[in-house]
Amino acid sequence: MLAVDAAAVALYFLAGFARAAPATRLGFTAAWTAATLGVVLVGLTRIRRARLESSRRP
Repeated sequence: MLAVDAAAVALYFLAGFARAAPATRLGFTAAWTAATLGVVLVGLTRIRRARLESSRRP
């Protein structure tokens, strides 16, 4: 998660989104949010799978 945020902040400033039009910044924010959601969902799925597998063991 930290890597996604670090990459997004770096891209935001290096690509000049800070000076971009409001609609462009909003699009960047939406993409950043979607990427964050994707990473979190993958992590939570792995945790859930591990918990279910451990509860099935005798």
